[in-house]
Amino acid sequence: MTAAQITIVKKSWKILSKINPELLGNVFYSKLVFDVPELKTNLKTDPDKQYRQLVIILNSMVTSLDRPDELKNEIARLVKNNKKDGTLSEHCDKVGAAFLWTIYNTLNKDLTPEIEEAWAAFNAMVKKVIFNLVGS
Repeated sequence: MTAAQITIVKKSWKILSKINPELLGNVFYSKLVFDVPELKTNLKTDPDKQYRQLVIILNSMVTSLDRPDELKNEIARLVKNNKKDGTLSEHCDKVGAAFLWTIYNTLNKDLTPEIEEAWAAFNAMVKKVIFNLVGS
């Protein structure tokens, strides 16, 4: 990611972080389960808790974008939690697509081509780190 993309992701995250975490999480997980129905059985915890956890980890990742070691630790934590829940690296593309769909549709009128590109770069970077951690 470029420095400009990091700045764009951080600024647009400020908009997204004002949304109720339960709503943002519900949109993401609803899209994910719609696209990958077999993952529904992996969502065993209280949904509202899971939604809040999603926003907490996203916030940690976004705020550590300019600190690569810290970011890698956050992604490693995400991988560990998802492995425990049964989500595998083979689901990475579909999870990423549901994530981007959620970001783009939630930003709605605030979405610009630059924001779209920056979040796509964020998603690609996270995917690359995940594959480096667990293998492709």
